[in-house]
Amino acid sequence: MVKVFPGYPHTLYVTDYTQNTSLFSYAWSAGQTQWKGPFGKYTLQLTCWGTVADYAKACKDGGYYLFKNVRAKRNRDGNLEGSLNPDQKHQEKVMIERFARPRKSCAD
Repeated sequence: MVKVFPGYPHTLYVTDYTQNTSLFSYAWSAGQTQWKGPFGKYTLQLTCWGTVADYAKACKDGGYYLFKNVRAKRNRDGNLEGSLNPDQKHQEKVMIERFARPRKSCAD
């Protein structure tokens, strides 16, 4: 997790530190205080709706999370973003899981 912006819908900015040319490019500028990186095309904006937004409120900057059933789409500027909605048949289903520490990769 990179950054959390509370409200409704609840907006999260997430990264796995993999560059994707379809993502928005965050540029560094002197005196910038709100966005601390990563800079470049590494961060996906993830908008959470309905009951998922309630779970997203527990997400913290710097945490490790698994997001289930994210729907990717392009915004009006052509950049890739994600949308996370509740399961229509099972509204109580949790779509966000927190990890105490990062999962080990296949290379570990």
